[in-house]
Amino acid sequence: MSTLWQDKRKAALFLAMILAGILLAVFLFPHLSRDRLQEKLAVLGPWAGPLYILLFAILPGFLFPTVFLVVPAGAIFGFVLGSIYTMIGATINMAWMYLLARYLFREQVNKFISHRLSPGWQAKIQANSAGRKAFYTLLVLRVTPLIPYQFLNYAYGLSPVNFETYMLASIIGVAPGVLVYLNLGDKAWDPSSAEFWIAMSLFAVLILASKLLSRIFKLEK
Repeated sequence: MSTLWQDKRKAALFLAMILAGILLAVFLFPHLSRDRLQEKLAVLGPWAGPLYILLFAILPGFLFPTVFLVVPAGAIFGFVLGSIYTMIGATINMAWMYLLARYLFREQVNKFISHRLSPGWQAKIQANSAGRKAFYTLLVLRVTPLIPYQFLNYAYGLSPVNFETYMLASIIGVAPGVLVYLNLGDKAWDPSSAEFWIAMSLFAVLILASKLLSRIFKLEK
């Protein structure tokens, strides 16, 4: 019961932090609008989208929090374009981090992961790295926030899971979170609107659903 209470508190705190960040931004920059941001980005012309894709492809490899890329993308590019750009960037990022860990810097990545991922989680990933179990385990881990996105990229590069299984489960698994975060950013311009609060509700549902999935698949510590 105490663990469940702690999980609920963490989810509520994370939700409150996102809401507070959006409200603070609106309060500090009351005259900021999507049109004004897009006017400033106009100087980049057609390079704005590719630049964002490049940033998403590279920065998470250096442990930059992805939420600080995805939510602003929804606010700037809108839901549709933001979704396309983010999924392209995430796909590239997940691929090169996996390949880097597997083929180029395996020893260095192994040391890095051993200091940041508990032996229990490392053993759990290794134990669920065969057949369909590997696919579904990674899929759930991608949907849930049990292990940070960046650590999963590196950890699975060290695992026996093949590249095709890793990429398919990863792309499907990150999609729900990407869409929810982008929708939240897209609706953040008007925190008083019903659409914004629907977006916040979907964000809360994603967190609760991820916790439920982790319990069903017995992935929680």
